[in-house]
Amino acid sequence: MRDFLRIAMVTTAIVAPVLAFVPPSSFSRAARTRVNVHPPKNGIPVRPVTLDPKLVPIIYDGPKAEGGEVKREVGAILEEYMLALEVGPSSVVQGERGLYIRLIGKDVEESTVEWGSILCGYGEGSMQPLPGAGDKSVLFSLPTAESAVFYNKELVPIFEVLASLPDGTGLQGHDVSIGHKGLMQVKPVPDFTGDKYFVPKNGLPNKAAFIGLFANDLAIGGPNPPISKDEYEDASDMGNIAALVWRVVYDQDKKMVVPSRPVVTFGRAVTFQNKVPMELGLRYGWRFWENMGESVE
Repeated sequence: MRDFLRIAMVTTAIVAPVLAFVPPSSFSRAARTRVNVHPPKNGIPVRPVTLDPKLVPIIYDGPKAEGGEVKREVGAILEEYMLALEVGPSSVVQGERGLYIRLIGKDVEESTVEWGSILCGYGEGSMQPLPGAGDKSVLFSLPTAESAVFYNKELVPIFEVLASLPDGTGLQGHDVSIGHKGLMQVKPVPDFTGDKYFVPKNGLPNKAAFIGLFANDLAIGGPNPPISKDEYEDASDMGNIAALVWRVVYDQDKKMVVPSRPVVTFGRAVTFQNKVPMELGLRYGWRFWENMGESVE
């Protein structure tokens, strides 16, 4: 059994059909209004980024570990929040591992985490042109200029990253353009053949911080799974408190912003009061489950 490692979290920072996670596109944790402004000469257009309403903390009440304990294989401590993460048999998905969270500290009664804070790394692995075996590969696809990314230890919309870099800077696997109203537009290139998948290594990680891939989508695991995108969104909002966000870097030689790895974040503000481990959910997205259904038909 691997050691239960102690780490300090720093708030910085799919083949037919393809099965992969596509991280959500909404920009989160905005303390100030960010505006996609690339003005033409005849005026300054203003389009504020839509702020997600999930800023008010909820008290987490997820599926409890069987018997009140996790048969832990690996884990980590989020010292800043006095929370423990543990990987063990899922209480929701039979035969799979799950990721659990619980409050630690004798005198600690609750802990509140802001939306957008880093939960853990997704996994150990690398960027590759094709997805790996299984369903844990993550596709680098940013559908809009407002898509959230981690860059230079900050959670920002991708248009802000591109606007801060030299003119002509590209985004790997995407078209970047400026519309007639001066708004930056970002669109994935469907036939891009370069490195566009983060493919995690099989098995348990060497570093306890990279355990996010063991989290299951709790919007799907119940007795009445959603049958439409709207139903999925509602169930995901209720059951999944974690979301994937890409970390990106600037490649000066390529003059391009490129993906580094996905990071698991808190997808909403949450207050934890549970000393008993509860399984936490990670949003996979309706598109993922549509593709999964097609692959088994």
